Amino acid sequence: MKTIRAIRGKLSKLFGIDSEEWRTQGLRKVHFDIVDGCNLKCVGCPNSTMTKKVRRIDEQTFEACLQNIDVPHISLFRLFILGEPLLHDNVAELLNCIKRQSFSVGTVEISTNGQHHDFERLKAIFRTGRLDRLAVSCDGDGTASEYERLRPPGKWSRLIEFLRQAKMLRDELSPKTQLLTRTIAVSTEARENWINLLSPLGWTPDFREWIYMPGSVENLTENSNKLSAGVCSFLREPRQLYIGYDGQVHPCCVSLEAGNLGNLTQRRFSQIVTGELRAAMISEMHRNRQAMGVCSHCQQ
Repeated sequence: MKTIRAIRGKLSKLFGIDSEEWRTQGLRKVHFDIVDGCNLKCVGCPNSTMTKKVRRIDEQTFEACLQNIDVPHISLFRLFILGEPLLHDNVAELLNCIKRQSFSVGTVEISTNGQHHDFERLKAIFRTGRLDRLAVSCDGDGTASEYERLRPPGKWSRLIEFLRQAKMLRDELSPKTQLLTRTIAVSTEARENWINLLSPLGWTPDFREWIYMPGSVENLTENSNKLSAGVCSFLREPRQLYIGYDGQVHPCCVSLEAGNLGNLTQRRFSQIVTGELRAAMISEMHRNRQAMGVCSHCQQ
């Protein structure tokens, strides 16, 4: 115990592990995986190699976790990490739960693959008035064949139908909700294809690059052999929080297999962010990241 405390004291100067900024300013972002598992096996996502059952957080666990986030404000609250949030049968109640908390929230976001079509569920979500941004993940060159190759067993026709139906429901029930896509398109032509498709449908593409996520079928990044050393940006930054469906706090959003820092149903965020598990993981990553399993294969 004394060793861990000593390590934490040394690390505080290097990595801000005991920074007080989160106490006064709150968290920059929270990712909460309300569903563990997905209906797709996208080749660039760790879910592509997982054969587990889909599991959903219950409302009591969600409420308990939120009550232990002892900060004044959360700038961005995302109800997803790697799972598909629209597989949860009561997202609307989870959104209402966020409204009841003592902390304030800037933006609440859900990101979906657009392949699960329960539009009555989507209506209930919009009616809460607490969804500020709905994002849809769609990658490739803007063609059906490439989209379906990257996101099996997703269907292009279902993506287009979701985009149309969600836009119509948003306009009717929650016109302030922003609609955008998280789109990985590596060429200028591919981006133009997406813009030409999405703009008439009322969606704004947010383009980004591929990142390698350990456990994926393919590494689609250009720097396929470039692995990072030292402490990653996720652990250096105490103002972000990644929570699994069971309340376990994880160090990052790249892989939920990277480690556990404590359970938010049992400990407050302030205890977890300054706790021994996080300090020990930072110390080990700083000392010998190459021996850390998932983290040794990560580019972050």
